[in-house]
Amino acid sequence: MRLLSVGWVLIILMVATASGQEAMPSDGELKKKISSEMPRITSNAPLLPPLETPPTQYLTLNDCLRLAYENHPQLQDNVQAVVQAEANLRVVDASYLPTLSLDVDRTEETTTSFSTSPSFFTDTTAQVSLTQTIMDTGQRRKQGDAARATLRASVRDFQSTWIDQTQSVASAYISLLEAEYQRSIQVDNLQRTQLNLDVAEAFYRGGVKSMVDVTTARVQVSQAEVSLISAENDLKVALVKLAQVVGVEEETLAGRPLKDLLFERAVMPSREDALAYLREYHPTLTSLTQQAESSFATAAAARRANAPVITGSAYYGNTGLQFPSSPIWQIQLSLSFPFFTPDVGPNSDANEAQARQFLAQREAQELLLIEQLDTALYNIQGARERVRASEDAVREALLNGELAYKRYKFGLSEITELVNAREFIETSRTRLVQALSDLKTAEVSFAQAMGQIPLPPGVPEESPLLQIQFNEMPVREKARKEAIPHRPGVNER
Repeated sequence: MRLLSVGWVLIILMVATASGQEAMPSDGELKKKISSEMPRITSNAPLLPPLETPPTQYLTLNDCLRLAYENHPQLQDNVQAVVQAEANLRVVDASYLPTLSLDVDRTEETTTSFSTSPSFFTDTTAQVSLTQTIMDTGQRRKQGDAARATLRASVRDFQSTWIDQTQSVASAYISLLEAEYQRSIQVDNLQRTQLNLDVAEAFYRGGVKSMVDVTTARVQVSQAEVSLISAENDLKVALVKLAQVVGVEEETLAGRPLKDLLFERAVMPSREDALAYLREYHPTLTSLTQQAESSFATAAAARRANAPVITGSAYYGNTGLQFPSSPIWQIQLSLSFPFFTPDVGPNSDANEAQARQFLAQREAQELLLIEQLDTALYNIQGARERVRASEDAVREALLNGELAYKRYKFGLSEITELVNAREFIETSRTRLVQALSDLKTAEVSFAQAMGQIPLPPGVPEESPLLQIQFNEMPVREKARKEAIPHRPGVNER
């Protein structure tokens, strides 16, 4: 390429001299002319091109978490599961209350025969009854234990779903942020290729370089434009993914640049503390424990089905021909003793086996979570090392780019060196963004494996569905509120 360029310069000089045109300027004048036609690049360029600054406000990760907490249907499904479990517990609690009933019976009877005139009989009875189960050998108590354990398990399921949803939202947010950075890199790459083209055209007009340099630079510009189009498409796809995991329409998030968090460093607990927290509080594990307790309690209640049950009842009534006039009092105490119920044993055995199955699932899930935790730790360590190495690579690539530009500017190198330097910058920056993205994703995965329950903005800290320590009454009160359907106002339909 150098020989070809020198040859073209000699031919141009020979043609100009032979045609009697004005002689070529001196080297100093030529350098001054070329420098005046070429744009200058800035020194001390940042590691990554800056992201877009919003005119109003950023779209933060907390904004996305709040929208997901309020809108995602999977969370709404878990909320209704809590409502259902609370209602089932109220059914069991209601069995401790007496049953009160009112019965009114009116009988009219007509008797006819061939020998006598028809006779009429009318009788009216009104009765108020009160029935109460006095003793059932602990069946209701065990049923209540099972219902309470199921309620606790449903709350833990909500928390586990929320942790998974948080991980999905954070990963989609990081992916969108990475896509924004990749787009910025491609915008900067297009500017650099355009700068190279301007330099090559300036040299060509000055008669120093050949048309080959110009066409090579134009090819690089075209390739950069294609890369920019691909980056913009990836950005749109990442936005759609974020909207999907948040549970809103794409238009809700569009037009709001993200708040950059790739360079933020999270404070991570030690592995020992994270493991202790995981085993004690992770809602996936505690949910399986509560499901096992519910199955054991259900089995115990089923075994008491053959136990005696004492029921007391009292009623007061009146009877008469036209209107009740004769009072009736009755108090009854009954003992029911089912000596043999064929399905009691199998039902109890099935529930106990299910309980042991839940406990085995807990152990297996704990192993998976520990594996995820350790994998996330290694990924964090590896990503941090990659970030440091990538930052050094970007600095070296930027310095190399400036040196290559200056060498080409003064005619000391070929266009290929400038092209390679630009590609080094693009590649090193892309790898840096990928390393930063992998680091944040690993940190999110670590928090998910540990079982940390994030509190979305706008949700009270004492929200009963997000508390580690279970408190039955606030949960039941919230479940009742969630069960009340929306009542439209005056201007709503």
